[in-house]
Amino acid sequence: MKSSFPEKGNWAVTIGVFDGMHAGHQQLVQKIVSGPERSLVVTFRENPKKILRPQTFMGNLMSWEDKLSSWEAFGVEEVVMIDFSPDFGKMTGEVFLHTLLKNFHIRLFVLGWNFSFGNRAHANVEQLKAWVPESVKVEVVGPVEVGGRIVSSSLVRQAVREGKMDDVYGFLGRNYKIIPPVEGARRSAEGWVVPVHAWNQVLPRPGKYRVLIDGHPGFLEVKKETVFWESPPGAVAKEILFKE
Repeated sequence: MKSSFPEKGNWAVTIGVFDGMHAGHQQLVQKIVSGPERSLVVTFRENPKKILRPQTFMGNLMSWEDKLSSWEAFGVEEVVMIDFSPDFGKMTGEVFLHTLLKNFHIRLFVLGWNFSFGNRAHANVEQLKAWVPESVKVEVVGPVEVGGRIVSSSLVRQAVREGKMDDVYGFLGRNYKIIPPVEGARRSAEGWVVPVHAWNQVLPRPGKYRVLIDGHPGFLEVKKETVFWESPPGAVAKEILFKE
């Protein structure tokens, strides 16, 4: 799998931010890899909400590297990564769509039921259907429910922030993972301390949580201004998994 410009082929395409790669995202990806076409994910390096509304953005659910690993595990062949900017955000949905159609021989779009795109997200699935040629099929995947709730990245963020890690596990189908930042981390006598503001990902509310620290059982303590975990001498942890 590469994140460069793909070579020619007949493509099945899905588009989105895919923050968290939750159960709904997984259905989209499974559909593009299951057909005869080559599979392509069109996505953004940074969440557009982080660029357009940084003051209200709560953080990512997943690192870019983990997204790539997840898509590769599903069998995605290619990824096109867009560096989102305010100028890019001014592009209309129709122009964005025709840019994709011009550069790729797309045979199938697989999109979520609430997919929107283009300037101010004014374009939707029904408009996309009207704009594509008859040779392009558009498959819309309906809402995915877990525990009677429609799964979305917003729902997952809310569950993480509330410390409901059992719910998070259900929405993701796996343990929630955070990547400790190296910058801002400091060693204490018992372990590592990292300021809350240094994290790029969503953190749970203050409390003590059972986790796996680089595969070893332990506890993570989230306070109002800092995050602490016990650790033997050595480098800062590479990953921390919350137990459900």
